Amino acid sequence: MKGSGKDFFSTLIIILINVLIVGFGYLFLLLINYSSKIDNLFLKIALYIIICIIIFQINKRFQSRILNIIAQIIYLPITILALFTAIAIPVLSIQISLYLYLALSFLIPMIAYRLDQYYQITVINLETWIYLVLTVGVIFAFLLHNQIKFVVDKTVVYFHNGSKRIQHFKLIELNDYIISLSNIKFIIFFLYLIYLIIVNVMTLQNTSFYENPNIDKAVLQSFVTFVAFDRVLSTIKLTEFRPSKLLEILKNSFKHLFEQ
Repeated sequence: MKGSGKDFFSTLIIILINVLIVGFGYLFLLLINYSSKIDNLFLKIALYIIICIIIFQINKRFQSRILNIIAQIIYLPITILALFTAIAIPVLSIQISLYLYLALSFLIPMIAYRLDQYYQITVINLETWIYLVLTVGVIFAFLLHNQIKFVVDKTVVYFHNGSKRIQHFKLIELNDYIISLSNIKFIIFFLYLIYLIIVNVMTLQNTSFYENPNIDKAVLQSFVTFVAFDRVLSTIKLTEFRPSKLLEILKNSFKHLFEQ
């Protein structure tokens, strides 16, 4: 129970951090929009930086407590920006890595859908394609975990270009944790659960999440298929049946038959 409570509060903190990042991002956009109305903006920014440098040198020389308080007040915009950057970089990095992982998982079925749309290869309707794309995508996310994770890790290293930020923020370690196989499985089930709750509530209200109610059915059937797929894999791990073992027995059986 103690661990569950700790995880619950940790989840709330993570959600709060994301809300703050979104809030700061929105505030930043407002400031950019407002800054276009300020005359001589770059000159004022340069003047502020010069004042900060002067205050820093004076405070460093005289070591006054009052002067230090004044300096911290003047540094406040820079402090807030630095704090936001320190929090936002690792949080956004692991979220982008997760989105990239899911995007790569759905890449092949999405390409197949686009090719079919362009060349009219099949007569599969939109609802069936949604079911196939979702189902194949989540199965690929589970079965091709090592391969997709390898691409994500290489992408993170490439975009940071070997900078010290990777070691400083432990981005690779964060990615290893957030896109572990168990976490990917949890995220898939969690997303399906959220969608299931929304669809059920809207169905009880005699409405649909999409204009076409068959799309809701396609998503829910994809969830049912993934649950069945997960149960099959779990059962295979528990059972003594192994296709490789069966093939080995058959091979020995054929070998014995030819020897006779």
